Amino acid sequence: MTLDDEVPDWGGGASWGADGSIVYAPRSGDLLQFSDAGLHRVPSGGGASRALTAPTDEQRHFDPELLPDGRALLYVEDGKTIAGDDDRIFARSLETGNAQFLLEGSAPRVSGGHLVFVRNRDIWAVRFDATRLAIEGDPVRLVGPVFDYYHGAAFDVGNNGILAFEPVFRARELVWVNREGRATRLTPLQDSYLSPRLSLDGTQLTIGTEEGDIWTLDIERGRPHATDFLWRARSALTATCCRLLFIAYLRALFG
Repeated sequence: MTLDDEVPDWGGGASWGADGSIVYAPRSGDLLQFSDAGLHRVPSGGGASRALTAPTDEQRHFDPELLPDGRALLYVEDGKTIAGDDDRIFARSLETGNAQFLLEGSAPRVSGGHLVFVRNRDIWAVRFDATRLAIEGDPVRLVGPVFDYYHGAAFDVGNNGILAFEPVFRARELVWVNREGRATRLTPLQDSYLSPRLSLDGTQLTIGTEEGDIWTLDIERGRPHATDFLWRARSALTATCCRLLFIAYLRALFG
């Protein structure tokens, strides 16, 4: 069953409420833009959706989290930046429509009287009064860094307090293996390397990282350096767009 065909393929987020309704961030036409129309709500059985929030032209709303009682919603607001350094978490009453700022961060989750969220790639928790929609005390860092993407993060927390997350892996090495199976380390530098691509003449290597960096490696020199159009993006674009950029870069550089 298709409820809506305008849900983003990445990053916008959705939350399934106890009453069977689903709150989600609709997609706009631009790859880097979503939720310009605010958060929407649709019955899980299908039907017309309706808008819940109305961001200004300089804002987006995304990553909704319905509270267990279904009376309120947490969501993230940003100023349309890629880095996500201006993400702020809000609580909105679905009964009155009133919204209030809680704290800076993204990817809000609620469990056991706590609000769990991401700030600067770490997972934090703070006591949260779901009745008053207010935080209590100061946030405490739990763990990190967590693998993050465009204003979101790869983690979740259950009602029993168990936290599951995907850590950032930095301890990968680049290794050259010949036909006899003998391995040679290409560089002593370790990073969260992914998707290596070798030039046609075998002299250079293009590699991405989980943080969205793109590097080229001179095989003889053994030291990576940034490409001319290095684009840093702490986002889910890493897995998809890096591969597209690899292809474009290799075609431009090596034919």
